[in-house]
Amino acid sequence: MPPPPKNYNSIAAFHKKLLSSRRILAVCGAAGALWRTHKAADLATPGAFCADPGLVWSFYAHRRRAALGAEPNRGHLTLAALARRVQAAGEGREFLCLSQNVDGPLPYDRSSV
Repeated sequence: MPPPPKNYNSIAAFHKKLLSSRRILAVCGAAGALWRTHKAADLATPGAFCADPGLVWSFYAHRRRAALGAEPNRGHLTLAALARRVQAAGEGREFLCLSQNVDGPLPYDRSSV
């Protein structure tokens, strides 16, 4: 394996390395999501529902409204474009996006974005 580029801040060097890579893995994830000062992970539990069902229903109503109006952002579109480019290049190249996001869309179908 060749050594990494010496200039870790060079976008051009990263771009060159990315385009020459046979396998690309994009690891995407959410930061600590908050809703009205509550951690989303704390509300999405049976215990939270038992303790305050109204709060949990409000939380999920908010998430539902947000999901209904969600559109891919620039990051989603960039990942989809990269996936299309890798697929078009063929030659055994692979692109995989792993995400732990549950609150926004990811363009799983490369042809739809």
